[in-house]
Amino acid sequence: MRAGLRHTIQQVAIWIASHELWFLALAAPFMIFPMGWWPLVALGLVALTWLCRWLAYGRFTISTGVDIPIVIILCMALVGYSISVEPTLSQTRLWSLILGVAVFYGLVNTLRSERHIWVAVSFLALFMVSIVGIGLLGTDWKQTRLVNAQWIYSHLPTLIRNLPGSGVPQASDLIHPNWVGITIGVFVAMFLALLLFSHYRNLRILSLVVILVGFGTLLLTQTLAGLTGVLIALLFLAIWKNRRFILAVPIGFAAVFSGLLAVGPTRVFQYIFSVNNPIGIAIVLRFDMWSRAIAMIKDMPYTGIGVNTFSIIQSSFYPGYLLGPEPHAHNLFLQTALDFGLPGLAAFFWLLAAWVYTIWRKYRAIENPEYRILLVGLIAGILAYVTAGFIDAMMLGAKPSVIFWILLGIGAAPVFSLTTGESTIPLKPTRYIRSFSPLALIIMIPLAYALINPASIYMNIGAIQAHQALYVAKNPSSIESSGLEKAKATLSKVVNLNTGYLNAYELLGRVYAWEGNPALALQAYAHRVALDGQDPLLHYFPTALWLRQMQGLDRGKLANWKDLIDVYSQWMVRFPDRAEVYAEIGLVWQCYLEDPNFSEGVLSSGIEKQARPINLLKYYQSLLSRGDASVCFK
Repeated sequence: MRAGLRHTIQQVAIWIASHELWFLALAAPFMIFPMGWWPLVALGLVALTWLCRWLAYGRFTISTGVDIPIVIILCMALVGYSISVEPTLSQTRLWSLILGVAVFYGLVNTLRSERHIWVAVSFLALFMVSIVGIGLLGTDWKQTRLVNAQWIYSHLPTLIRNLPGSGVPQASDLIHPNWVGITIGVFVAMFLALLLFSHYRNLRILSLVVILVGFGTLLLTQTLAGLTGVLIALLFLAIWKNRRFILAVPIGFAAVFSGLLAVGPTRVFQYIFSVNNPIGIAIVLRFDMWSRAIAMIKDMPYTGIGVNTFSIIQSSFYPGYLLGPEPHAHNLFLQTALDFGLPGLAAFFWLLAAWVYTIWRKYRAIENPEYRILLVGLIAGILAYVTAGFIDAMMLGAKPSVIFWILLGIGAAPVFSLTTGESTIPLKPTRYIRSFSPLALIIMIPLAYALINPASIYMNIGAIQAHQALYVAKNPSSIESSGLEKAKATLSKVVNLNTGYLNAYELLGRVYAWEGNPALALQAYAHRVALDGQDPLLHYFPTALWLRQMQGLDRGKLANWKDLIDVYSQWMVRFPDRAEVYAEIGLVWQCYLEDPNFSEGVLSSGIEKQARPINLLKYYQSLLSRGDASVCFK
């Protein structure tokens, strides 16, 4: 009886494990659009397939060579979720990331034969067509910038709106064209390999249809990141086919350099760093975002800022020169560090390197030419994704990023002969890239940095504490004094150990101000202003500084302080309810431009606009009325 029951359970387990992708398809909508308890139910379905695989085969999953970096990324995602100032935004990306990893392992454990491989490729073609359909019916075409083609976009009906669980604060009810373009670019790059090199007529026809439909939609999105990804992938395919095409790289650089000299470097940079044209504004804003992202990473290198909270943290604590509330850093690698910390970014690089090495070993071991072409196509697709990531970000955990995990899963599936079905080489991932060597580096490098610069770990912790305590400052009744006390104690350790952390003074000033101690708040802000004044444009508006240097402009010794007034004035316009901005402008005018009367006028403006905490401005105003300059820090 027991033997019969055991046999029945095993047979059921085998059936469920062999149909894992169907269970994933059932669970996917509830993870992509998480609402209520349904994501946990979906996670239960995924866990059921893993349990059944263990019951059926005695293992939870096949080893892939990329398991450890994936585990690190998931762990850092949980860390990022735990420190998030807005968990509702973070959980959207967290569930999508979990789904992507589940899809990766579902493919790794399911693709076992030639039929399975090519069914997966056919599914990818169908998937891309569905993405094109969703894009054509739900994209916000007003976001396209390069070419005004409303005569085309006006004929595209908008039938898909308000997708739930966007994971973006104040999200548009339509899809951004850049995400559609980057996603389609990954598909096009992969199917280009099959179209150009496959010997299967039907596969070439399928690839041609996919590329025509996909590339047409990619052009409609006007996504430079997606187009650049496809071009780099095409160059990779050309070099793979004929090594002589590698000469295109130095020739291309020489052509660009020659063109730059012919037109004139100053003229070119004046154009691309100008906010008066679509290319220029995109470049200027990206440098603005990247400078803010780097500042965040410097302050919170170990944990990141919290998954999917760039928009909140940037606008609340790291304002740029021109930025509004941007949804992400527009760079895949910076965004990965922001979401998962530098350990997560290191794990991401490890994941890519180990996966490429796995593909390379398969390519060398397998003689079937069609499978080789597929492997090359997979690399081309990932290369398009990574290339696009240099100027935009379809970050890990974004809904379309499931395509990244699908391509990784198809490539990492065990190597089986596409003719005999027998295993050709055993996968022993620890021999690919020694698993514990990168892991040791990920652990030891942050540990060594923390020992060399202990202020860094206090800054990371203090920033998290301050962000969580101050994010609710729009509703002062929600501020907990215990949270302010913790942040104050930690940040005080930072400035005692290292006076170079600019944002430690800023956060301390805010904590003191909301705590009701304006005197100490002004002292903290004075330190921050002194650090900011050293080279404000380099911190907040580097493109303007570079243009000025190319033009040979010298504005004298007071230029930095006038530039800082310009930066702070941008913040005052965008955030008129923040008292610290008026106080910092007042400090510059009083202490460095020696005009206390103008300083008093700025403070009066803040009081009139009811900037908070208003006691900070009233206290500073009382100092000015007495001619007290003790707050100045020089």
